[in-house]
Amino acid sequence: MLDDNAFDREQVEKLQAAVQAPMPEELEMYEANGKTPMQLPFNNANASAWRDEAKAIDSADFDPEFLQIDRERRKKFYIERFEQPKELGEGH
Repeated sequence: MLDDNAFDREQVEKLQAAVQAPMPEELEMYEANGKTPMQLPFNNANASAWRDEAKAIDSADFDPEFLQIDRERRKKFYIERFEQPKELGEGH
């Protein structure tokens, strides 16, 4: 509601809280995330593309089989790196 440049940030936060408006941090977050331009005409598909964050499954790079292989590889690495040394140390 108040210009951040003209007023002290503490005053801005107090006024925003009093009228239940978004806090400056929220507005900065929205500004950082909201660089997508809105397309005309307004319809559900355009509004959804503008408003909603893209899901990983919507990407052409999404490959569930690769994710499963990568998960297994990471699990095997974790066991080899961290769990097996514990088992060897317990035998002493």
